[in-house]
Amino acid sequence: MIDKAKEIFEWARKVQFVPDEVSYGIIKTNMEVYEGTWGHPSRNTGYFNEENPQPEYWSRLFLEKDRTFRYIVGFKYMSPLEVINISNPEELSEFSEDYVRKLHSRCVGGFRDKASFGCESCDNDVFSIQYNDNSNRLIVDTFGVSRRETGVPTYAKAGIKAAIEQKNARLLYSINTEYARNYCEVCDKLYCGEHWKIFPIMDDDWCDGFVWTCPRRHRKEF
Repeated sequence: MIDKAKEIFEWARKVQFVPDEVSYGIIKTNMEVYEGTWGHPSRNTGYFNEENPQPEYWSRLFLEKDRTFRYIVGFKYMSPLEVINISNPEELSEFSEDYVRKLHSRCVGGFRDKASFGCESCDNDVFSIQYNDNSNRLIVDTFGVSRRETGVPTYAKAGIKAAIEQKNARLLYSINTEYARNYCEVCDKLYCGEHWKIFPIMDDDWCDGFVWTCPRRHRKEF
């Protein structure tokens, strides 16, 4: 497992670092890499009971700014029980073989379909998109704004692969508007955040969404 662990750290050193979205007013400084399933084993023996395959423990792995990892594990919906810092391949290889193998597939071997999209009114980058065929996960990085990860419906797989290969924002938008929020279907153009005017939709004191207006005054709501 040490070879796979080394390749994961090499990937971590080179990957574009995009912190997770702001949550409850708190700006996160790390990037989520892998969310384990309930009862996922860690290297600490107390968290996984082979006699009870669903002990209701959960785990999440984050990449830090210094390119090390932080592994957290908790019980049910409570706060984390323990935080484990992983600073080198040797420490990562102490985790279960299954965990390291899945992490390697996700980070190193899976994201072969990827593309970046630029603004059609200036030289700014807008977002990048990566599809992992092994785990059927899609990552959309809107540069400087957010990083979203989601599963892909079966019917959308072929379309997403084609959109990435063709760098076709219209096709991405037609599959799911969340995949290419910055695209204006009326203009048939992709704009960066500097060209969109975004205003909240307020219902009393509650934000019920946002109105986006492109440079040519076409409006849409999210």
